[in-house]
Amino acid sequence: MIIYGIGLGPGDPELVTVKAVKTLERSDVVIVPQSDKTGRSVAGDIVKHYINEDKIIYYFFPMTGNKADLDTRYSELAHKMIALAEEGKTVSYVTIGDTPVFSTFNYLHGKLKELGITTVMTAGISSFSAAANRLSLPLCEKDGSFCIVEMPESHKELTELTNRFSSVVLMK
Repeated sequence: MIIYGIGLGPGDPELVTVKAVKTLERSDVVIVPQSDKTGRSVAGDIVKHYINEDKIIYYFFPMTGNKADLDTRYSELAHKMIALAEEGKTVSYVTIGDTPVFSTFNYLHGKLKELGITTVMTAGISSFSAAANRLSLPLCEKDGSFCIVEMPESHKELTELTNRFSSVVLMK
């Protein structure tokens, strides 16, 4: 049994990789995260360009810092995904950006791995790469260095990073 994690890129339907589209097309069920109670989902809007809506199952993730609540939601979803796969369905989960970078799939991957499930991640175009390309801004050249970090809590940490690296990409 394999469950797929698919990166959809930075939010532009034209920046979804061919491999991601092929995996979506092969999927019987595509789980789409939803963080807005009104039903809005950027990932859902993108996925609808490539598959029929009847394949989509939306799953609500509250935008909260409560790790216990989120952990419960990830566990529940992991079990739901396994149940669908046990029915013989090819199950995929989509995420904005690239799967291994600040993605909700990382947490699902951990839960699924604990339950003995194999996952395959399909790369998406990362937001920092898309932004740099849009601005025609090289992030790193020969003999340079760059890092990608979550926004540091202190000005001191940020100053240390900018002194150490040629380019610093701040996320979330």
